[in-house]
Amino acid sequence: MAAKPGAASTTYSPIDPTNKTRPSIFAGSDVDWLRPDSRAFQQCRPAFFRTGTVNSAAGSAYAEFGNTKVIVSV
Repeated sequence: MAAKPGAASTTYSPIDPTNKTRPSIFAGSDVDWLRPDSRAFQQCRPAFFRTGTVNSAAGSAYAEFGNTKVIVSV
């Protein structure tokens, strides 16, 4: 619907304009430790993806995240 001439337009912003920064939930020394699998604190697990794994399905995918393995088909 069109706005009336001279009317101020309203916009939606999901960010609260009064609080633009959030305090860190981790202390400075918390980010220096290693995980049990020797990854750094902010390092992601290796991921592997492959599409078209099931020939009889319209669409399928195989994914690995660490020891988690998933196959999906539709």
